[in-house]
Amino acid sequence: VFSYTGDYMLVASGGEVHVSSDYGTTWNQTLSLDENIAFVSMDPSGQYILLSGGISIPIYSTDFGAKWQPVTVENIRLFKSCNAVINGDGSVFVIVLGHVEHRPWISTDFGSSWSELTSCPTG
Repeated sequence: VFSYTGDYMLVASGGEVHVSSDYGTTWNQTLSLDENIAFVSMDPSGQYILLSGGISIPIYSTDFGAKWQPVTVENIRLFKSCNAVINGDGSVFVIVLGHVEHRPWISTDFGSSWSELTSCPTG
């Protein structure tokens, strides 16, 4: 995936994440996992990134992929995610969690806190 301007790029292959901040001229590995990454979502600026699917706990970055942190959902210890979406300014993240019962969870504060969506948002 890449930012709107194309200067920030991210490639996830298997469990490795490589990031470029110079239109793909140079690349840095910023994450290595023992699990495969299936979904990558990035806001248009490239600052906010959400990884999910195939990994036990979704992971996000708020600094162009330099540092990563796990999504923390209260009362859920291990879960699989099956999709990840970030809105245009990076403030809202949505993930779908669950092994059998796929439930959507939302963060409206750049991934800091999460709550289960009990109804679909409008607008």
